[in-house]
Amino acid sequence: MDDLPDGKLGDTCHISRTIKLKKGMRQRQRRAVLFHELIHLRRGGVEDDDELEAKEERVVEREVAEGFMPTESLIEALLWSQDEYELAEWFHIDVHTVRDRLRLMSYAERCFIDEEVDRREARMP
Repeated sequence: MDDLPDGKLGDTCHISRTIKLKKGMRQRQRRAVLFHELIHLRRGGVEDDDELEAKEERVVEREVAEGFMPTESLIEALLWSQDEYELAEWFHIDVHTVRDRLRLMSYAERCFIDEEVDRREARMP
């Protein structure tokens, strides 16, 4: 654990292959941030280009969210609740990761999930 600048929860150094995490995070947030930084480490760094860095960040955010909330598991959870905080509890992750999962899914995946939830709810007693 380390002290990082305000607003920064984790940081990856690709040269030394080390990850720093901000002190004081709760377990769910720490778990998500560590996974996020591990994906950055696996994928490698990007050039000093703000646009490329922003795109890479979205790719990593999506991969983290899908890793914690695979489509089938998300469908099962949505049958139980559609509340972001309850979904975070269900998956033992932070709400930010839940929001990323819902925000970053493709239109086709959103349609598939909505249809599948409706289909399964219709079969419930």
